[in-house]
Amino acid sequence: MEPIAQAASDEPNPRVLINVNSPVTDQSASPAMMVGHEPVVISPTRPTLSDVPNESSVNGPDNAEATETQPDAPKASPRSNEEAPVESEAPASAPNTSEPQQAVSEVVPPAPFVSAQSSPTVSTPQFTEQAPIAPSIGMGGNSLSGAQFPVKKGRRKLVLFGGGVVLVLALTSGVVFGWCLPNTPNNVYNTGLSRSGKALNSLIIAATDKKKLETYKTSTISGSIDTTVAKSHYTGDFTTTFDKASLNGGLNVALTDAQGKKEALTAKVLSQIPSGSVYPNIWFQLTGLKTLGLDPLFPQVGTYDGKWIAVSSSYLQSIGAKYLNTSDNTQTQITTEDIAEVARAVSGVSQQYLFSTGTDKAVFEKRSFVGKEQVDGLSVYHYKVGVNIEHAKAYCVALSDATISTNAYKKVSGRTAAEITSDKTSAAKDCNQSTSDAIKATDTYDLWIDGHYKLVYKFRIYDKADKGLYTDVGQIYKGGDTLSLFVKVHDTHDSVDGAFTLDTDLNTNQTNGTLIVKSTSNDFPFNVTVKLKAVLSSKAVQVTPPTSAIKIEDVLKSLGLDATATPEQAATLPITKKADDSERQTDIRALQAFLEASYASNGFYPTLAQLNDQTWQKANLKGLDPAALAPPASTAKTLATKASVTQYAYVPENCDADGCASYTLSALLSDGSTFTKNSL
Repeated sequence: MEPIAQAASDEPNPRVLINVNSPVTDQSASPAMMVGHEPVVISPTRPTLSDVPNESSVNGPDNAEATETQPDAPKASPRSNEEAPVESEAPASAPNTSEPQQAVSEVVPPAPFVSAQSSPTVSTPQFTEQAPIAPSIGMGGNSLSGAQFPVKKGRRKLVLFGGGVVLVLALTSGVVFGWCLPNTPNNVYNTGLSRSGKALNSLIIAATDKKKLETYKTSTISGSIDTTVAKSHYTGDFTTTFDKASLNGGLNVALTDAQGKKEALTAKVLSQIPSGSVYPNIWFQLTGLKTLGLDPLFPQVGTYDGKWIAVSSSYLQSIGAKYLNTSDNTQTQITTEDIAEVARAVSGVSQQYLFSTGTDKAVFEKRSFVGKEQVDGLSVYHYKVGVNIEHAKAYCVALSDATISTNAYKKVSGRTAAEITSDKTSAAKDCNQSTSDAIKATDTYDLWIDGHYKLVYKFRIYDKADKGLYTDVGQIYKGGDTLSLFVKVHDTHDSVDGAFTLDTDLNTNQTNGTLIVKSTSNDFPFNVTVKLKAVLSSKAVQVTPPTSAIKIEDVLKSLGLDATATPEQAATLPITKKADDSERQTDIRALQAFLEASYASNGFYPTLAQLNDQTWQKANLKGLDPAALAPPASTAKTLATKASVTQYAYVPENCDADGCASYTLSALLSDGSTFTKNSL
């Protein structure tokens, strides 16, 4: 008689292992009824719910807290962002035996986990074909053996069938409580908000760790820009390394205009704060000054191209003493710990309100479950949420109170304790009023939660007047110690899309940022790409002051500026008036260009009423900067029939019901003369 060995299978489904290593007398009996010298051990493996992340870490956390009745779920193995099917562990090894082995042909799905412990040995029972003996079943080290009672074949089949049904039901119950319940929309929503708050708070705490901040006192920020506007192309890059007292940076900019003309500008900056002072010594060098177009205003500016210019600490102090109380400035400098305190304050309050589902503080309220979707390559749960107005007010008040209480606020504002208390009261009033004005109880927003990691993926805010204009704020987590935050803006009407992403790696102490803004509008197409990188370091900043630098006082005098003039006095200088007149002339020329473009499209020039109508302006003068409608230092938004210090003039001529055939534009200059442009 061939002995029956352990069931072997490479299939992923759980198995019941039946180990028998002694021959039996009845080959026709079911494998489950075979009896040998060792007890039969039922040892099903525990199913693995790979899509239920582990609560102990952000990388694949457990979803056990989603419901109070949920049993402990096994840890998940890392997978893709798709929800994983139930998997099983590998079957336990069969006991060593010298007898040939044979696989069991049928295996029953497992019941709830029973450990496959070695069972105590029993004496070999005596049996005959007429009186079969019930099997010895090892369970937790105990066994039942030796009981002699007749078992018919029909009953054996019924026992096997019933046992299989029980095992299937038990497995189904395990899947329901370990998989289905945690992944119901309500539990995913609750867990997603809660765990997102914990993850963000953990990230802030790790990033602002005091020991890390003390170790990495130097920061290096670098970046690049690549911009195309119409047919003009701009590129640039910069690198700046700084610590608490020193800075070493550089900037390079290149321009290629629509005609193919190329220009470049290079800037270098060095800075050091002397001991006991809050004002730094600064040295800077500019190469390619002609690119800035300053020659008409400062004819001598070209003589300083490529030369180092020095701005001393004492000079800055003489200029800033009127506006800055320096008696205790050494104690009011903002430190990295101050910034870290603000970050922790904001994170802590946000976790209590924004990332909460509690009825006492939760800002967001789940209105409905839209469904499971595939968004940006992720399997997500989509919800419609509203805002609890009273909780939103409380969140605003708590956030303001926590921020105002920080050392950074005290240092920046210079407020006394009594004044800070007053600021908190005023902020609370503003929160209550602004929240009521900005948010309505009927407003709804879209929320997506990552179905794999159970973290908030993104939150969408629509413009109330235009559903084609919306902003997405969210994060993408892919495991490890890297978190990606993003803000995206979409404007259907103006064909504009913008996205800013910020990737932080806590292991390498590096943060990368990318800003991409693109417009496909026929009126004003553009494409802007900005990349930033920040790296923490423990290396000291190297600053070597140039020996032949020219004093800033001498440069200002040669350009016709008073080096000791205050900002108020500088506004009355001839050079300032000349700059204002240049701006007035530029505005008039810009208005003329847009009016001619409008005439080419419409066949007429606007009346004064049309030109002053903002709706007409947006429809017919697309791309015009509203600031071009008003002289320097003026807030006027309309034109008049006579130019003044605060308004430009527009006088249309030969007008009928459709429009006008000509016009005159004018601006009043600082010397009392008038700058005029007529229709072409």
